[in-house]
This record gives sequence, C-alpha cells and structure tokens, in this order.
Amino acid sequence: MLGVDPSTKTGIVVLGKDGEVFFKEEYGSGKVEAGNSKSRIDRALSHGKKIRSIIDIWHPVLMVVEGYGYANTNTLALLVEIGAAIRFCAVHREVPFVEVPPSSLKKFVTGSGVAKKDHMLLATYKRWKFETESDNVCDAYGLARVGWCILGVPPANAGEREAVAKLKSGK
Repeated sequence: MLGVDPSTKTGIVVLGKDGEVFFKEEYGSGKVEAGNSKSRIDRALSHGKKIRSIIDIWHPVLMVVEGYGYANTNTLALLVEIGAAIRFCAVHREVPFVEVPPSSLKKFVTGSGVAKKDHMLLATYKRWKFETESDNVCDAYGLARVGWCILGVPPANAGEREAVAKLKSGK
C-alpha cells in the first residue's frame, strides 16, 4: 500500500498488509521560487519520477493520495502540478489510486475532520506507534492505512468507519 501526501515536501509511505513500514520519506526541498514556471515543472517531474521509482520497487496494489487543499492560493499551481505528476505516474504504471480529501484523512486518523497537524502526529503515534516529525510523512502513513480499509481491512473505530464509508460512497 502506497500513501502519498503531495506537497513541496511530499510525504511517502509504503505499508505491508500487517501495517509494517517498508519505506518512509519526505521528498523535496519545500522551497518555492515565485514566478519560475520551468522550475515548477522540473520540480513536479522530479516528484513524479520519485513516485515512479517507488512504484517500480514496491509494486503497490493501490496508491492513496491526499486530495488537493485549496486554501493556499500562493502555491496552488505548484501543488496541482506536483499532484498531477504523481497521479500520472500511477496511471502510467497501472496502479489504481484513490484520492482522500484532507478532512476525510483527519477524520480517519483523529475522529475529527478539522484536526491540526500536531494532533495528527500525536493520534498517529498513539494509535499505531508510528513516529515521525514530518506532518507530510504522518499524512502519508494515514493515507496508506485508509487504503487498507478501502481494500477490506475492517475499520477500527467510528471515525475510520465514517471516513471510509464516505470515500466508498463517493460523497
């Protein structure tokens, strides 16, 4: 299972069926150069190549990617370019992918659709003993967990059940 939180610092986690972490990384510099479209495209391509290499090594049955957040209009074009490059790699490598809205991921992990980053980190550690300082890697881990539930692992609590049911219904 591949969880991906696309961003200027993309979180990537590969999980085994029993929740074991095979791979985790935060990829990218986070630095944003304003107005340089070639630099943005180069960055998006780099993120896509990274995901392609992860797919080629680990052969995930599903990629779960966080949906777009539209709040930060300053970096929206860059984030859409990175997200599109990542999704294109999944399609090109014939790996099905599911998009999870940020609020559904938060609901799945914490029980609340409006949890802050530090609450996500704490809830992820408390529930699964997965420790990271990166909120992007934390989100990618949660996304991979969502993926297993989408594929049939029973949700463990009401927040998980509600988030997965919403994703499966397409609402």
